[in-house]
Amino acid sequence: MSTKLDPANPYVDVVVHTLWALIMALVLGTAGELRQPVARLMDEDEVSAQSRRELEAVAYALRMAGRG
Repeated sequence: MSTKLDPANPYVDVVVHTLWALIMALVLGTAGELRQPVARLMDEDEVSAQSRRELEAVAYALRMAGRG
């Protein structure tokens, strides 16, 4: 699909919409089931500072995906 993301492609708008739809379906489909485990893991003392930062970014992305 990445080779189709070319402004010279006469169907670039269709490709962009398809990419958007696939990503939204993937994110929204898994967002609900990931929110609780991510939040729970962020509360654990066993995760490193880096993992906690990454989990915070994941939690933010899940919240933003829910707004779509």
